[in-house]
Amino acid sequence: KNDSVEAMLEHCKAVSEVMPIIGFYLQPSVGGRILPYEFWREFTKIENVLAIKMAPFNRYCTFDVVRAVAESGRDDITLYTGNDDNLLLDLLTEYDINGKKLRIKGGLLGHWSAWTKKAVELLDELHALIDSGAPVPRELLTRAVKITDCNAAFFDPAHGFAVPADLIKRDLEMVAETGCKYHVCHISTRESVELIRQAKKNGVDVTCETGPHYLILDDSDLKEEGRFKMNPPLRSKADKEALIEGIIDGTIDMIATDHAPHSADEKSGGLEKSLNGIVGIETAFPVLYTKLVKENIIDKEGFTQNAAQSTEKIATGRYGIVPA
Repeated sequence: KNDSVEAMLEHCKAVSEVMPIIGFYLQPSVGGRILPYEFWREFTKIENVLAIKMAPFNRYCTFDVVRAVAESGRDDITLYTGNDDNLLLDLLTEYDINGKKLRIKGGLLGHWSAWTKKAVELLDELHALIDSGAPVPRELLTRAVKITDCNAAFFDPAHGFAVPADLIKRDLEMVAETGCKYHVCHISTRESVELIRQAKKNGVDVTCETGPHYLILDDSDLKEEGRFKMNPPLRSKADKEALIEGIIDGTIDMIATDHAPHSADEKSGGLEKSLNGIVGIETAFPVLYTKLVKENIIDKEGFTQNAAQSTEKIATGRYGIVPA
């Protein structure tokens, strides 16, 4: 990720000698990086490129890719959108770059996770409209902004695209309706704790976990160092206190490290450029015992129950996972 443009292109060329490749322009807030027009222009020269998916959430960056493909003269590179802030308009727009006309053909759309049938129907509708040559109805422009608004609920751009409580609320409603089992990983906000607490009171079959780092640290501890970059990110002190209360009253069933080790180089880019992830297997018990048990926030029995016994009970009794 942090290599030079030249090194990235050489890597793409090496992979393309083994298999076809698809470019993926990912927004920086979820692990991508800004890539210049020059990168994409050179990328289109790689013979074994099949397609490019564009998800920089940036009109200018998206146009860099489209321009690069147009100016390459190639007709065999398919463009896809992942711009959840502009999905429908991406699919409706015909680009005209120095006489070269091209379109974005489809997309891996975020709301497919919940609206698969509707998303497929929408894509068919747009392709039929384009093929007919008819003008774009005003209703589609209104629908475009509605989709953008909905995707804001899915991806929570106001909080750096971390998993929002709205998603948990949506899932809990589906669990209550279907009666299935539901486990929530890595909860980190007070809203999530309260949603799950209330769902349990209502008889919904839900369990959840949080990580040691969300119980010990908060955003006031942040430093401009890669070791502090994780997803979800560190939250406020109020969120941390709500998580601890959730441990005490049994709302949170277990503590899981989400152990995600990286090399020193991968964590050397500060908060912006380092990869997401934090280690925890070696330190979880001593850190939690010191900060929660020895400081009399949680008693020893409650800590043992949460850290070990409930985990085994849920894994074996609830999901049928048999220890090796």
